[in-house]
Amino acid sequence: MPFRNAARWLSEALASLARQTLPEWELLAVDDASDDESRRLVEAWSRRQRQPVRLINGGGAGVSAARNRGWQQAAAPLVAFLDADDRMGPQRLEQQAGLLEAEPGLAHVMGGWQRVDAGGRPLARVAPWEEGADFSLRGSFQHKAVLPSAWMLRRSVLEALGGFDPALAHAEDVDLLLRLARAGHAGRWLRASVCDYRVHGEGASRDVAGQCESLLFVVNRQLQAVPDRRLPAREKRGIQHGSRAWTAWLAWRKQQPELAFNLWRTAWGLSPYGAASTVLHLAENAARSDRRVGAAGGAAALLGSAPWQALEATVAQELQRPARARQRLRGLRDGLRRDLAAGSELWQPDALAAWAARASGDLDRLDGLRQAVISWLQAALAATTLEPTREGRRLGELLIGWAGAFSRHDTASCVARLADAFELIPCRELAGLLARLQERRYPGGAAALAALAARLPEEPGLASALAPCRQADPLPSSPDRAEPIRCQGPWCPPCVGELEQAWRRQPLAVAGGAGGSPVLERWHARGEPEGEPASEGPLPLTRLAGGHIWLRPPAWNPWGHTHAVAVMEAGGQRRPELSRRYPLGWPGCRAPASELEPPPAVALQPLRGPVLAVADLSAETHYHRLLEWLPRLGLALEALGSERHTVRVWHNGGRGSELSALLERCLGLGPERQIHAAEYPWIRAEELIVPGFCGPYGQPSAAGRRWLRRTLLPDPPGQAADGAGRWLWLSRAPSWRRPIWNEPACLAALAARGLEIEALRPDGLPLEEQARRLAGARRLCIPHGAALANLVFAAPGSTVLELLQPGYTPPFSLLLSRRGGLDLARCLQPERAPRALRSLLFESAVTEPIVLDPERIGAAMEALAA
Repeated sequence: MPFRNAARWLSEALASLARQTLPEWELLAVDDASDDESRRLVEAWSRRQRQPVRLINGGGAGVSAARNRGWQQAAAPLVAFLDADDRMGPQRLEQQAGLLEAEPGLAHVMGGWQRVDAGGRPLARVAPWEEGADFSLRGSFQHKAVLPSAWMLRRSVLEALGGFDPALAHAEDVDLLLRLARAGHAGRWLRASVCDYRVHGEGASRDVAGQCESLLFVVNRQLQAVPDRRLPAREKRGIQHGSRAWTAWLAWRKQQPELAFNLWRTAWGLSPYGAASTVLHLAENAARSDRRVGAAGGAAALLGSAPWQALEATVAQELQRPARARQRLRGLRDGLRRDLAAGSELWQPDALAAWAARASGDLDRLDGLRQAVISWLQAALAATTLEPTREGRRLGELLIGWAGAFSRHDTASCVARLADAFELIPCRELAGLLARLQERRYPGGAAALAALAARLPEEPGLASALAPCRQADPLPSSPDRAEPIRCQGPWCPPCVGELEQAWRRQPLAVAGGAGGSPVLERWHARGEPEGEPASEGPLPLTRLAGGHIWLRPPAWNPWGHTHAVAVMEAGGQRRPELSRRYPLGWPGCRAPASELEPPPAVALQPLRGPVLAVADLSAETHYHRLLEWLPRLGLALEALGSERHTVRVWHNGGRGSELSALLERCLGLGPERQIHAAEYPWIRAEELIVPGFCGPYGQPSAAGRRWLRRTLLPDPPGQAADGAGRWLWLSRAPSWRRPIWNEPACLAALAARGLEIEALRPDGLPLEEQARRLAGARRLCIPHGAALANLVFAAPGSTVLELLQPGYTPPFSLLLSRRGGLDLARCLQPERAPRALRSLLFESAVTEPIVLDPERIGAAMEALAA
């Protein structure tokens, strides 16, 4: 505990130390040249304590040197700090020491804190972990969340790093935190408030300019010491931008308007983000900082202040400069050229145009938009000069078209495209729309965007293009945290990470896998899969007189997929157990989506008689249709017994001739008894019959799997007719939604390598034939996609090689392989879409192409066969 002239506060700090529940500790009190009663207070207090107290002369060299002198003389292996004007909670030392003693790999532990005023009255609770702060390299630089009075470290770690930098008058704690992160020392949050941090005018924080200067110096110095391979240059700029944003807020709150404006202006210049996102971030950063400290005034105080008004005028003027627009366009084209030069020839605009021609039969409604983007790319790359009024506006309109395609089902993607368009067409309409769509989640930032909009010119010519975007619902509100407010569905990192704990990975060395993450891994299930009961009762059916069921109209998204289904009783009572909505997490999800789909604004269709309603998320695609929707329908009809012949079926499984023939052949369900949900998305039935779901989302239940095999694979398959050494390669038709690129060349190269491969395109084959072919194969190679569903028919022990695009590696195959007893290996392909093309041609990483590498795949096949 360092102190200098702290007599006013010392009694409370020492009293809090005396109340500690940890019985064994010593106090090293370092007097940093006090000339008041502080030293005598410590001496008098120490005489009343059982625990040892050492009073050390700090010499007046400053707080960093005083802290260092204290821990260097400590005898214990654990060191905690307490500033003389703060006070700790009674369990602070016991709880932090307990964590460090229980986990030898931990280097330090920090708790939360309560901000209090000079009289000790609470102001605001600070819990940085709720905003996503952690002690990784990125987390430490991004959040810089540290308070010495809430910190405990191992003495050995302080020795290794030299403790606090005595040359720093401010931000010495941030400096040590960043050095810990750079060195790879693990930290942990004790998720509780462990101390009171006193805010008053007598501490070191009163020197605002010095505090801001020191923090920026420390961050820049430590960033320079981090190689770009650990933190890319763009992320470093983002960290510098965030640091200046916080110091600007601090200067504004401490009534230093000129300093605040200069810091905000330089934060604007350093930002690696777009203009709209930067304005939103600067204002939202200030609003959140206000909430952390319990400051009054809110967004109105910020937006009405002189430094913010000056920033707003500067930004509006900057956005209208023609030179800025030309620079943005040149930067975009230069980045595109670099990306194309570094990637495969498949990404060149002419190759993209050829692919688009081959995929023209695909039903993806975004084809026309992609064709227009490719035409723009061809023209822009060929042009000697780019004019914002021509090429820039056209690209902005294309981005607005993308935003409109997402408006009814993915507001976040809509907002991202609109923000990109704002870079090219900075106008009142776009800024105002972006503000409206983000006002729930980022109220302070949205208010700043709305205020900026009033300074920008109007673009009435965009009215028709923006009309679809205006249908988007605003982003939902969010807690004050960086983590997602709910599960992100199939690609949710926490859910996937939890699910992968049931597996052990075995990296296999293959060609092209030098450095970085392993490109081929064999996945071994830990333990046996859950047992399947020998017999089960029928699928439960819920009967609702006058019940309602509806789905989000598939026409609301470009792929014609169902993204939500909901059930309601005649009296208006919702039935959440019979409803589903994207994003839906994996089993054990800790943050599932909680909202139910609201009724669509379409005409209700009343239906007479009993109606069996079977609708699932994305049942229009082969994967979910086969594994979830079809067995649910089949088991529901079985549960109805003789009544199955009298009900009509409302479903979203599609209307193709192949599906219709399958339903009639396997279920006796003719087209006259089917009611298609795409045509009638909201119905009210005289008697609505809704079956329970056939297993968790994304995987078949034991009953569903058995139903599929006995219905579509009635006879046990024999030995593989094509020989045990042959690989069955599941191909698919050209499309724009996760297409397979380079497949013909890859298959030819694998054949030249001597590998025996049979390519099979499942689409067009009767489902029974697909099941038979999969059951008879012993080695399967499947590029990730809907065809993975057919693994439900594979024989136990079969080898499965899954080919994945590096930006999207969901665990669907893990679920199927564990249940089916398959030998699974996953091979990561080396190439993603060039960064500049991702938002222009593909909805997200989920739909980007899988670009096949024949050398890597061939080596993987040989490694698995060895």
